[in-house]
Amino acid sequence: MKQLMLIIMKNEKLVNFSINLSSIVEKLKNRVIEIIEENEVNISNMNIEQLKEGLRADGVYLPEYSEVSVTQYGKEPGTIKLYDTGEFYSKFFSTVERQAEKIRLNLRNNSKKKIKPINLQGRYGVDIVGLTEENIKKIEEEIIIPEIKKYIIENL
Repeated sequence: MKQLMLIIMKNEKLVNFSINLSSIVEKLKNRVIEIIEENEVNISNMNIEQLKEGLRADGVYLPEYSEVSVTQYGKEPGTIKLYDTGEFYSKFFSTVERQAEKIRLNLRNNSKKKIKPINLQGRYGVDIVGLTEENIKKIEEEIIIPEIKKYIIENL
């Protein structure tokens, strides 16, 4: 068990005490999971916003709509957005799982389209679901780190 020994001065006397680091790390991991779960909608919406720009999780843009898609089906010229009825976007959700020393955020889409079934991930790649490195960093800096700092101040 990892222990941190601290020696501090208190009223001009040296005081020794130990802190169980494993316990603190475990509490912080649990709090990170809670933070992600509390922000599930925001995180899923980040994936939707990426797709509205035609951007996959790997930072690669989807191809452009064809001339037929633009002229016959009324698509806006530009990158494919994977939006027709909104069903695909409405089915995004995130889950959190612990894997040994890591916490893994899974973004998924549980769309089970019955009309004209198209495997969008098969056609455009599995990276249509997931966040870019930039958005992952944004979640860390704007959501997780401030909440962890607050948790440490209040609880540890």
